Amino acid sequence: MLSSLLNFPFDKVWKDGLLLKLLRSGIRGRMYYWIKDFLTHRQASVKLDGVHSPRFKLRAGVPQGSVLSPLLFLVYINDLPQTLPRHVSHSLHADDLAVWYTSEFLGPAIFKLQASLNSVIMWASKWGLEINRSKTIATLFSLSTKEEHFRLKFNDDIVPRSHTPTFLGVKLDSRLTWKHHIMETNRKAMRKQSVMRKLAGTTWGADIRILSQVYTGAVRPTLEYASSTWISAAHSNKSILEKTQNRCLRTILGAMKSTPIVEM
Repeated sequence: MLSSLLNFPFDKVWKDGLLLKLLRSGIRGRMYYWIKDFLTHRQASVKLDGVHSPRFKLRAGVPQGSVLSPLLFLVYINDLPQTLPRHVSHSLHADDLAVWYTSEFLGPAIFKLQASLNSVIMWASKWGLEINRSKTIATLFSLSTKEEHFRLKFNDDIVPRSHTPTFLGVKLDSRLTWKHHIMETNRKAMRKQSVMRKLAGTTWGADIRILSQVYTGAVRPTLEYASSTWISAAHSNKSILEKTQNRCLRTILGAMKSTPIVEM
């Protein structure tokens, strides 16, 4: 798998290129001209120590803070996956991109991923954008215990390899045991559970209803984040989160550590 953070800030969007892509997307008529007027002839000035600079024209970018800008940004990068080679899978979420290729042999996988990286670099150059080299990494997923050596190149630089990449908040590992993700998830949940304990004083603390809401709103989403991806994890790993959940239950009910779960 090749994971990369696309360094595509809103202020780098090529306006004429965006307007072209809007037309290609079928946006025409009044909507198109409204968006065109929205993007063109925008000016800005800089204020420093109470002094304003002369106004200057913004030649690129979409307005930051506008509710329309994220949608326009997505339209601008929406054709990126079309540049990838055939049979290469991808996930593009805002400016987070991952591409992967499944093969019994390492050679074809490296060839496809290198071709994918080259295509993304060319696409970004064509549309006035760039890729964050420091956050571009490669990972080999395999059940084999043999250490495989491979190399992907970002122009003249070697793409660093990571055994535990993170994508969209999910910490992967090269053998897909999900242990690293579960341990990180448990660490976050334990911090929030400690806050629950501070709220649960025996004489002055929050009642069961409030503590249940804290668990449902803060702790449980952390425990269950992306649970559909790590459902295949070993029971010994998933039991780590179950124990944290049980601690939260005891905190809510004010039960002792020795109280059986089935009794609660």
